[in-house]
Amino acid sequence: MPSALLRVRTICILAGVVGWVVYTTGAAGFPAFSVLRHTTVTSVLGTVTIAIITLASGALGAIPTPGAADYAAGWWQILYMAVPATAVAILAFNHATRPLGPANGVLFINLVPLTSFAIEAVRGHRPTTAELTGVALTLAAVVANNLYSRRTAERAAPAPAGETGKALTTVA
Repeated sequence: MPSALLRVRTICILAGVVGWVVYTTGAAGFPAFSVLRHTTVTSVLGTVTIAIITLASGALGAIPTPGAADYAAGWWQILYMAVPATAVAILAFNHATRPLGPANGVLFINLVPLTSFAIEAVRGHRPTTAELTGVALTLAAVVANNLYSRRTAERAAPAPAGETGKALTTVA
């Protein structure tokens, strides 16, 4: 049933996107947390969640359970995924999101698949219409948000002294 599998995959991708939006915008709710503290707390909670889901899936036979030899053979890959590809990356993302703000942080994370898309295009992948549509939508959202943010920033900025449009009057 390819259509059922496609629906499951689509739901997983959508859940991932929603998760990133919630994670990025939720960070603003903890302004007293340092970037390191926020990263540590969320990483520990994420690791516990992944462990529970993995153990349950393995127990139910939904995923294969690797043996000790498999872990021994792939320890360096696990280490790479745990340290630079996850811990350093999320710490850098959280650090970058603070000054950018949640809205721009969410848009920034949407550029990650575009990077993968560009790498694959250079490697010879011929993009499909759906992929090109996704790229166009993502780029349009980034540009539209940037233009909107600039307009609202211009409206909210105070007028320089002497340019308020009001005449000064003195009472003698």
